[in-house]
Amino acid sequence: MTEESGELQRLIDRQEILDCVHRYARALDRHDDEMLRSVFHDDAIDNHGPWTGGREEFVRWANHECHNGLAAHSHHITTHNCEIDGDVAHAESYVLFLHRHGDGERVLVGSGRYVDRLERPLAACGEAASSRRSCPATASARSRRRVLAVLGGLSSP
Repeated sequence: MTEESGELQRLIDRQEILDCVHRYARALDRHDDEMLRSVFHDDAIDNHGPWTGGREEFVRWANHECHNGLAAHSHHITTHNCEIDGDVAHAESYVLFLHRHGDGERVLVGSGRYVDRLERPLAACGEAASSRRSCPATASARSRRRVLAVLGGLSSP
């Protein structure tokens, strides 16, 4: 492999990893169980603050138990860093999220980091998949409908 082809492969790998992180956020926001499964290896472990478990338990918890009580939610990936060493990569991706509660009045605005260990072989979908994920929350703020007026175009009461 030439130096140029090695650098091209590194860029392709980084993009696949970023696509995996974006697919994760999209799967949460769409409550898409299959898409959410696709970002984890079968034996992956997710450490989501007070919740830790395997892939199937995480899909059930995140897309149903956790988010079903919300009227709307949105996850936005911001800063993304990735180090690749052969068949293993470590990524850290910052996330901003909005959770509008079912009462239509309360909104949680928060941030955190997704800290992932990704491994080959790649997932069945042919793209990068996480084997371990840690999600330490770094900040959050609760507000009332006024925040929605600014962020979501809704009128204030």
